Amino acid sequence: GIVFVRVSVSAQIIGISEYYERLVSPELTQKALSPAKAIRSMQSLRDTKFAAKVVDQFIHILGLYPTGSLVLLNTNEIAIVQEQKPKQKLSPTIIIISNTLGEPTLDQLRLDLAATTEYSITRSLSADSIHYHLNSQGLNSSQFNQNDLNKPWWRKLRPKK
Repeated sequence: GIVFVRVSVSAQIIGISEYYERLVSPELTQKALSPAKAIRSMQSLRDTKFAAKVVDQFIHILGLYPTGSLVLLNTNEIAIVQEQKPKQKLSPTIIIISNTLGEPTLDQLRLDLAATTEYSITRSLSADSIHYHLNSQGLNSSQFNQNDLNKPWWRKLRPKK
């Protein structure tokens, strides 16, 4: 592999952080990857583009479902990861933003997946795989009124196949 002796740890951390950000939030001309696919891409670059130790630590800190990522639940609802748990990386706290039919829900249910067996994450979704408007807390209901919910572009929040 490549020797990373001359690159400081700080520079490596900045480099891997910027690379991850470009994968999940690319320029308009590129397609965004889901956090899970971005992590797989980064793992493939261990000891080639980034030092394996830095990649492993970055992934350990970030987790499989990073805060703000979109996920499809076993119930066919779409949710946003709101909070990670250091010891329960597969069971974050989520906010459900669509019902089982893919219709947006303005009554956002906040769930701790570690406290329920009824809900689980089936897969991660990329940001450009569904059409909606979000703020940092989830679906921005203040931007929408009942007329918005009847528009064809807003009726379904189904992920693309």
